[in-house]
Amino acid sequence: MKPRIIYSAITVDLVRGEAALSNMFPEYEPLNIDSSALIKSAISIEKSVAKTEKLLIKWARHKYKIYKVPEIEILKQEKVYKAFFYTEFKDQKLLVDSVKGVETSAM
Repeated sequence: MKPRIIYSAITVDLVRGEAALSNMFPEYEPLNIDSSALIKSAISIEKSVAKTEKLLIKWARHKYKIYKVPEIEILKQEKVYKAFFYTEFKDQKLLVDSVKGVETSAM
């Protein structure tokens, strides 16, 4: 049987520790910003890679008939930050995620 090669993009939120399938590798532009303005990572890069592998295996088992653990190779890996900004809506301050939209109320 010929081995099947599958290419996939996975994003891992290093603050929340969540991994998700993505339809493409995220586009980004370099930006100079003070490190004090960045949210610290809650999980390490090593843990994020483990979460990626676990998600890929789960997805592959759902999509294909798999009888043994597949070999996983990471072709590209980047640490990027997404922007958040504050706005007001109906006299309430909101923290807005630049990717997903409204994230949470800002007290």
